[in-house]
Amino acid sequence: MRCPNYRLFCPTGLHLDQKGNICERCLSGTRELNCVLKNCESNHFKSIGYALRNVVARTYWGIYKYVDAYIVQTEFQKQKFIANGLPANKLYVVPGLTPKLAAVAPHQNPSIVSYIGRVSREKGIVEFVEAAKQLPHIPFYVIGSYPEEFEALKQKSSANVTWKGFVSGKALEAMYQASKIIVVPGKWFEGFPNVMTRAMKHGKPVIASRLGAMSSIIDHEVNGLLVPPGDVTALAAAINTLYKDDSLCKTFGDKAKQKAEHLYTTEKVYNGLLEAYNYAIKQHAI
Repeated sequence: MRCPNYRLFCPTGLHLDQKGNICERCLSGTRELNCVLKNCESNHFKSIGYALRNVVARTYWGIYKYVDAYIVQTEFQKQKFIANGLPANKLYVVPGLTPKLAAVAPHQNPSIVSYIGRVSREKGIVEFVEAAKQLPHIPFYVIGSYPEEFEALKQKSSANVTWKGFVSGKALEAMYQASKIIVVPGKWFEGFPNVMTRAMKHGKPVIASRLGAMSSIIDHEVNGLLVPPGDVTALAAAINTLYKDDSLCKTFGDKAKQKAEHLYTTEKVYNGLLEAYNYAIKQHAI
């Protein structure tokens, strides 16, 4: 079983409540009933349905008993699953597959701080925009499509924030190259944020939240910086510190690229999958 999120234990798969806070109530006590009581899907029928699905999978389908191997994407996720009762020998860390980068010319003078990907509250877009207000001398870019509900945030953002909307292909790779820093200010555990490993392969330092999968990918003060999730002041300070130090940016970027080219490759994914499959096969050959 491939587990790209936390749905084995959390009916929504996110460990996040309606207010955008980390929630792990379904791990103990009244378990999935919390999804119904908190109306985690903002729709009572949907919340009930999601909760019932997890109850049935856990109690009747034997989802924990009859799976031979679980494929998770980061060491953080593996440790979470172990803490919730899954045996360590059944868990295999296979990172997400980072898309192959389109060939683009290196940018000679990268100068922007970028948020790239889906625009949503749990991914920290509000904190990113608020951090920009504290650093009016730095150009911030939001690169990704955004639903209508964020139009007000866009209108209230400071003059140094450019909303590019959806970008793909070589144009997207060019935005990575034009970026001096990539920021991933998520407020949930994340599964495997490809934007981080993609940035690393471009040789860009990443500033991310010290939380979940993000803290498994970025090594603080080695290939990027980690800040407390939801802390706008700390985020702005980290961006400012790194932005004004070209030498540190290059050092972190080089280290990030080295790690990505060693760990986040098609070969690593392939070998990891084979290891998990071979283990599962051997369980039935005994």
